[in-house]
Amino acid sequence: MSDKRIAIVGPALKAGVIGAYLAARWAAPGQEVIIQPEAESESDGPLLLRPDHERFHAEIGLSRAAQSGNPAFAFRVETSRGAVSLPFSPHGLTNGGVAFHHFWHRANSITEQPDLPDFSLALALEKALALPDLAQVSLEAGWTVQRAKYATALLELARENGAIISSPEEANSAHVVIDCRINSAEPGWSDGKVTVTGCPDIPGLDWQICANAARRLVGLIGDAKDFESEQLEYSRLARSELDRIDDMRELLFAMDPFKTERPSLKRKIDLFEACGRIPTEDFEVFGQAEWLAALWERGIRPRRHDRMANAMPEGDLLKWLSMLRKQIEQVPMRGAAA
Repeated sequence: MSDKRIAIVGPALKAGVIGAYLAARWAAPGQEVIIQPEAESESDGPLLLRPDHERFHAEIGLSRAAQSGNPAFAFRVETSRGAVSLPFSPHGLTNGGVAFHHFWHRANSITEQPDLPDFSLALALEKALALPDLAQVSLEAGWTVQRAKYATALLELARENGAIISSPEEANSAHVVIDCRINSAEPGWSDGKVTVTGCPDIPGLDWQICANAARRLVGLIGDAKDFESEQLEYSRLARSELDRIDDMRELLFAMDPFKTERPSLKRKIDLFEACGRIPTEDFEVFGQAEWLAALWERGIRPRRHDRMANAMPEGDLLKWLSMLRKQIEQVPMRGAAA
């Protein structure tokens, strides 16, 4: 028996993400990783990996062949009011360090403009009939893979790196058990048990939460013995991450986000409504482009724009926006008339 043992139990995908990372970055002689995958409750289908996927795959050494899939420039969230699309990359283009939506706000005050999402290349590419040469498109993107195939690739990689794959019922004397079976529990690490939660109603988050949990554990877990300071820090980081996710969930799903009692979300709403800026909290999960799209979808608009957007002459501003819109209109859309 190994001197130190970590067991991961939960759905095959979540256990595979965490197990593959620990097998690649923590396992060593005398340090054993046991993965106990359960059957997936979700049907096999497309799985979104957030833009962090490239770094994560490089860290665990997952081959390009095992990552077969397609780029995802945005993702859809189903809400009671309909689907909301959030892009991973900014709307329009920045100019002189000023975000595009400030220029849009100024131009719209001069003459009515197409809505802000109509200037998002990422949203256009999500609806495109065919993708352009991606080497020529400098956009942050996620990746869409087949869930079962990807989970199998992660488990096989973990096995190659020395992990033991066993059934969930098999008894073991692990020093730490990582449980990623429950979505509603509070995440944390206590008394030899690490609870990793999920967020199935926003695509890509279950994957990201597991990837982040694995990184935290490798950075803190040391020799797999229970040290109070490490446990407290892991729990603090995991709960801070969950707070940022809950901010976005409330913004997207609440009947009236203006009535939120979440201080960090209220700060985002109030500041964006005042001047079009989006404050960044510690341990953010979502990028500025995602927050901007979510705020916009909820009908929250800034009262004024950044004064630096006034530096561009009015004629140049309107010409620039018209040019950007025409470029996006050239992307052939699915469902467009022939």
